[in-house]
Amino acid sequence: MSRVFVAFFAAVLFVVFLTAYDVGVGTANPLQSRHMQLTQNAVKKSEANLVNCREVNADLKSGGGVNAAQAIAEMRRQREELMNIVALERERVVSARSLLQVCEDELASDLSVLFGVADHNFTARIRSLEEKRKHLEGLHSMLNTTPFGAVELRRSSEIRALQAALLHEMRASKKKAENGVANGEACTKTSDKYSVVFDIGSTGNRVHVYKYRVAPATHTAAAAGSELSDIDLVEELFELNHKALSELDNPVQDAPEALWELFMKAKYFVPAELHACTAVEFKATAGLRMLGMEKATEILDGIRARYRNETFWLRGNAPVRILDACEEGPMAWLTVNYLLGVFSRGTKATASTVAVIDLGGGSTQIVFEPGESAFHGMRTDLRYSATLGSRSVSAYQHSYEGYGLHAATKELLFHIQGKSQEKPGGGTTTSTATTTTTTTPANSGDKALPVWNVLGNLGADGSSERDGIVTKRAPPMPPPPLPDAEAVEAFPCFAVGYEDPLGVKNIKKNNAGEPAMPPNFQACANLFRDRLLKPVGLTCEAANCGIAGVMQPPLTNFTGEIYVFSFIFDLLALANSSLVPAGAAVSREKFEVKLPDLATIAEGHCAAFSLTRIAEATAKEGLGSLKPEYECMYYSYVYALLRYGYEVPEDRVLHVVKKIRGYETAWSLGASLLSLT
Repeated sequence: MSRVFVAFFAAVLFVVFLTAYDVGVGTANPLQSRHMQLTQNAVKKSEANLVNCREVNADLKSGGGVNAAQAIAEMRRQREELMNIVALERERVVSARSLLQVCEDELASDLSVLFGVADHNFTARIRSLEEKRKHLEGLHSMLNTTPFGAVELRRSSEIRALQAALLHEMRASKKKAENGVANGEACTKTSDKYSVVFDIGSTGNRVHVYKYRVAPATHTAAAAGSELSDIDLVEELFELNHKALSELDNPVQDAPEALWELFMKAKYFVPAELHACTAVEFKATAGLRMLGMEKATEILDGIRARYRNETFWLRGNAPVRILDACEEGPMAWLTVNYLLGVFSRGTKATASTVAVIDLGGGSTQIVFEPGESAFHGMRTDLRYSATLGSRSVSAYQHSYEGYGLHAATKELLFHIQGKSQEKPGGGTTTSTATTTTTTTPANSGDKALPVWNVLGNLGADGSSERDGIVTKRAPPMPPPPLPDAEAVEAFPCFAVGYEDPLGVKNIKKNNAGEPAMPPNFQACANLFRDRLLKPVGLTCEAANCGIAGVMQPPLTNFTGEIYVFSFIFDLLALANSSLVPAGAAVSREKFEVKLPDLATIAEGHCAAFSLTRIAEATAKEGLGSLKPEYECMYYSYVYALLRYGYEVPEDRVLHVVKKIRGYETAWSLGASLLSLT
């Protein structure tokens, strides 16, 4: 009877392994074929690109002339080809990972059949393995009590192999359990704490890993509400890419992969024994907000599913979500003031905080403390109040969707043609001057809740809340855009001869055959002022307004310093050094300028703007999401935004920063600090 049982057991094992092998081969072969095809396609693309490059070089050597417009077109074609090759390489990486996943799934399936499904409870798992080992020992003992032939010897060898595999897995399970205990002790004993924040933006993605020095009690009881003065930032890892999720071919499917390289860099930066107690947050901003709720939710669901079981800890309220527009500015304000030492021990609670102006790709934010009288006279949805340590904060805050650098420049091109940009789900984009509606999904896995009392008591300003939908009153809409045929043909923000794919150009000539409109900084800035920032026909319903009729206390009454960053710093860093005023370039992390200085810089860039300059800049790298053909428009918009939009006084010094004390001035640090306090 025992021999029959052993024979049956061995036969079952053989069938299981044979079936698993057939399934694995059947699954992997198509993937392998696909991977080989992708490799062949990549090689062909590269060969074609090389042939084309040689043809162009041969043409140049033979005396063939190439004008600036042709050079720009050729560079764009080459850039497009290179982007296609990069996309193909990314697909190959995904394909390779799929092959690896098939292999891992095969192994997991075999182990499941042999040993049962693994249990996350290590004690129960080890007990189960011990029982199976004893069962195999029993089978082996039965074989030892009977005469041995070739068949019995083979079966005994198979059982010994299975027994060895079980012992190996038992040791691995015990080691994993011991590591879990050791890691838990490491988390409670260390004075170092790490925090990982992903900034998923309109122009790309960034990961910030912050290392703090905190007291052990603060480390283990962050929920108890430690003060900012007890948290010392000692190191930061900052990495980025320019794979904007909103611009991926299939953002729902490809978004998790676009973040993988950044995730691995963060993982290697944090000590392995602290992975389990290191929180990770994925926060998206205007880029995903502009995609529409449905598509954005699908993208975030994919990110959440992909990284839920990774080494870091998806902790707290809504770790994967889109930031509300009213959060981004206050978080950036907290970052800057924290780095400046406003919340440090020994700093007086009455010490002035600084104002911040952040210019991103899709939106721009402003936050500052206008004084108690002005604060209480504002609509509640414009207030930001908080208690941070021993300091009570009462600030004005507003985020302008669609007024980021890229969004505003694109909107102007549509506006002068009498058009409006299409938005996800139909309709057209609207400015901050419209009524805004926020919907809270009923079944959201990561329900977003306000971090601060930013919105105050909704309803005091005429807003209403019904079935999870909050509608906030806003200034009246400006009249529909009227086309400007003159500006469409002689656009003052473009180089002479340039024609943009969106339909705007600068090709018109006067009666003498000369360009009708050379690039002109002031004319370009005026278009931004009259079309977007202070639209003609839109009145201010408050004592003072900022952009598009939104109430804003005047900065002339604010006595603190003003810090501006993000794209404003990037553009100044790229500016011709001869245009930057003497003494303004303090370091590669900071500039100090006034509005007249910005005007001088913008005038210089627009005056020197040409197709040749565009071609030269296109050939270079390191511009990120900035387009050389929009150079004059970028500098003009920054000036117009600060002077006409936010109404910064012309005699005020602007601290244009990228870093403070060596740390990035980004809202992500504010988000990280809030997770600790």
